[in-house]
Amino acid sequence: AQGSYPPSAFLPSCTSAALGRMPPRGRGRGRRRGKAEQKQWLEAKRQQPAGKEEGAAGAEPGAGAAGRAASAEEDFRAYYEAQRLFGEGPEAAAEFDALWRALRSPLPVTVRVNGQLPAAARTEERLTREGWERRKEFDRTGLSVWQLDNARYSGPLRTWTERENRSGALSFQELVSLVPALLLAPRASDLCLDLCAAPGSKSAQMVEALQRQAAAAGVAPTGAVLSGDANAQRCCLALYRVLAKTESAASCAVLANAKDFPMLQEVGGYGAVAGARVELSRILADVPCSGDGTTRKNAQVWRSWNRKEALGLFSLQRNILMRALFLLPPGGILVYSTCSLNPLEDEAVVSAALKRWRERDCIEPVTLVDTPAACRDVCDLPVAEGLTQWVVPAPPRFGPFYTCWQDVPEELRGEAPGMLRPEMFCGTGAEADELRRCARFFPHRGDVGGFFAAVFRKDHTVPRPLAAEGASAVAARAKGGGPNLRTHPLLQARFSRISLEDSRWQELADFFGVDAAWAEDKISRGLLFWQFMHHKEEPSRVALTTEGVARLWQAQSGSGRELPWVRLGLFLFEQLPKGFLAGIAPTRWRATVEGAQLLDGVLSGRRRLRLPAEELRRVLAAEHRQVPLADLPGLLACDAQGKEAPGFKGACGGVFVGVCGSGPWAQCWLPGAVTPRQLRLLIDDDVALSLLDALAQNAASSNAGVERAQANGQPERRHCCWAGLAALICGRLSLRAA
Repeated sequence: AQGSYPPSAFLPSCTSAALGRMPPRGRGRGRRRGKAEQKQWLEAKRQQPAGKEEGAAGAEPGAGAAGRAASAEEDFRAYYEAQRLFGEGPEAAAEFDALWRALRSPLPVTVRVNGQLPAAARTEERLTREGWERRKEFDRTGLSVWQLDNARYSGPLRTWTERENRSGALSFQELVSLVPALLLAPRASDLCLDLCAAPGSKSAQMVEALQRQAAAAGVAPTGAVLSGDANAQRCCLALYRVLAKTESAASCAVLANAKDFPMLQEVGGYGAVAGARVELSRILADVPCSGDGTTRKNAQVWRSWNRKEALGLFSLQRNILMRALFLLPPGGILVYSTCSLNPLEDEAVVSAALKRWRERDCIEPVTLVDTPAACRDVCDLPVAEGLTQWVVPAPPRFGPFYTCWQDVPEELRGEAPGMLRPEMFCGTGAEADELRRCARFFPHRGDVGGFFAAVFRKDHTVPRPLAAEGASAVAARAKGGGPNLRTHPLLQARFSRISLEDSRWQELADFFGVDAAWAEDKISRGLLFWQFMHHKEEPSRVALTTEGVARLWQAQSGSGRELPWVRLGLFLFEQLPKGFLAGIAPTRWRATVEGAQLLDGVLSGRRRLRLPAEELRRVLAAEHRQVPLADLPGLLACDAQGKEAPGFKGACGGVFVGVCGSGPWAQCWLPGAVTPRQLRLLIDDDVALSLLDALAQNAASSNAGVERAQANGQPERRHCCWAGLAALICGRLSLRAA
């Protein structure tokens, strides 16, 4: 970037820019550009040969990738200087320069430790030892957030961190990205909706918050977090994996377009009135945006930034916000957020949505909450008020800026993407002052990324009509974007409730010894489901849900069409790999990693095996995590009377593998399978490596403790290292919502 605030200091005049650069803009914020200047600029654009706009391919000067990147960055800075983000004067200019320097600096790596795990303290100890810094701005909300200088994030440290992320011990999440879920503060019984959920970090945070509230109240969660996304690939891959790591029966995911998300109606049960709207009391609309607040971690923004992107996104963002307001029940809370600093994606969208909403007849009153104050209540990150004035740019690079609709020439007006419209301009008086209730996070204040948030609340109970939805609701299912929409197996799968009389359930329950009272309770309440893959007559998985997830699944959309569910609750059992133990095991079922610890409390001992810690370590380190039964002399299994005895004489198939002894490790279980000659742990490489890594660290710690005890004349206590391992296993596999 050249020069400093304001843009007129370095942008050339129209006469010196044959390729359409903007004429110098006056320093006064409200000064309108002369009609002659606008006409001159537009005439130059009309006469410009196609493809010769500066920065375009084949354009001169500035041709080539380097030229395009340089002009993109120059226009990027010119646009934001024109916005007067910090007002007028030398202090404002100095702060803008500080912002620009911050945007150019790399963003620290930030992780959030999963505090619901018993091993959370151990993970925090490792982070401290590796030089991570705790961000105390979130301590009072119970979040454990850590950051590390980007330059140090490499080698074994990076490998360990990414492995812990995959196993669920911690999650990568930018600091400002934590704010929306904190503002929503879901309760244990809330039905929550994340409209644009992928990749899923905010959804996962909402699930954990819901479970944390339930644990604090001493109750099981009955609510749900419904995560939706319009892109099939994001929904079935990234979002699916993140929700699996939450190991929560309160999570679920669906493929749906946010701007057309269907209104859901109750069908009765769970205390709901048939025909009533499903009350989604917490809604997050973290909408698609240009992402120009993410330059610190996404250098591509500097090369690709252009005005047309924000102009083209305006209608989509406004429509998503309008739909979210429609879905929000009286008393509900809605958070609108972007990772952009652009007022066209932030305050302009909020202003346009509020104006449209309030112009409708007999509509529920909506309040824009004092979001900066709400942010200060949940974290200590520096926060700024929303803008009350901004300029709207002409679409071409280096085009003029407009402060009011009357100045926009006819050629630039229209409803097509990238065109200008009246809603994009700031209002006046009380309408503008209300936008101060929005919240902005600037990178140079608090070492964060750029972010915007606005909180809405519906105030009064007003009868809500149940008008049938038309094509827009159908579009919520039909338009889900992304490749392989119709071919991805998860989108072709279906769920159905399990009945006690189902012979398939009886076979599974008898084999594993499922507690009859537990099963009857869950099935009678409609909380256990089969998942059938496409064209399969036999189920592939068993899922457990909360009452909230079950309500959402059985609800009817306004169009009468079913939503394509991608994930439902927590998977407890699944089929063994194809061909594995085929024709040998009495049943094809095995426990899942995410469901093993919940099943510990509801299964008999008939499929349980225990190993001494050293033998468990040997299995974890073995190829494919399998070892011959003959090489496990310490293996214990339950006999017909339920007593543990050496060896395993049961049928081949799924088992639970634990650690011998008493103490905290006695309740920790890993899913596995027994073949005629082998024992195999059914866990992935990341979990196995994490357990072995923890084992090595705890062994070293235990040895140090033994040496200290011997020096003090105390007896040895070598089993302490296995307690640490057990805590880690518990942490990886425990269920935090039953």
